[in-house]
Amino acid sequence: MPETYIWRLQILLNNVDSGRNYLSKFIDYAWFLEATNNISHLDEFVAAILACWEKKVPFETYNVTNPGHVITREIVELIKESGGCKKEFRFFDSEADFMGKAAKTPRSNCLMSSKKLIEADNEMTPIRDAIRNSLALWNKS
Repeated sequence: MPETYIWRLQILLNNVDSGRNYLSKFIDYAWFLEATNNISHLDEFVAAILACWEKKVPFETYNVTNPGHVITREIVELIKESGGCKKEFRFFDSEADFMGKAAKTPRSNCLMSSKKLIEADNEMTPIRDAIRNSLALWNKS
């Protein structure tokens, strides 16, 4: 299909508690795997794809992720910083430990660049700021 966009997203978050929200998983899950990931703030994801459509950017594949990447322990620190959750966060010793105790399928991590999205004049909030903003709104609701 020549006139088609492909919008690629990574782990979703915003300030709404739901089973698909990455922040909700931090509140609900007992154990975590140390991993590095990109994140797509849901509200910004929608705004970015609408802006690309309105600007008539070239039909291509775009990684619609907040710029940068974040490590699981950094998110824990941001949650603690926000006062949003007082629980103790526990981590698996290794991915093998995680696979043996919690995972049903193998994990697949990838880091995506939002460079093409930025070049299309459509920048999203840096990843840590997006997490902080979501946590601030989360704590008010």
